[in-house]
Amino acid sequence: MVTSSAHISIGHGGRDRLRMETGRKYANITTKMINLFLSMCEVCNSKRSKKKKGVVSKPILHNELK
Repeated sequence: MVTSSAHISIGHGGRDRLRMETGRKYANITTKMINLFLSMCEVCNSKRSKKKKGVVSKPILHNELK
């Protein structure tokens, strides 16, 4: 499959990179087709579904403030 080999060759890059890569050789691959393909890629979905950990700051409580 054209989109699969291009997608793997660009290292599971995003929609725009895949559109540029496939557009070099093929003119009939639409953005809608690319979005559908990317929605089914397990590697990309696992990258997207990871929640990013933010910085958690808690106040330091102390009884002896002078």
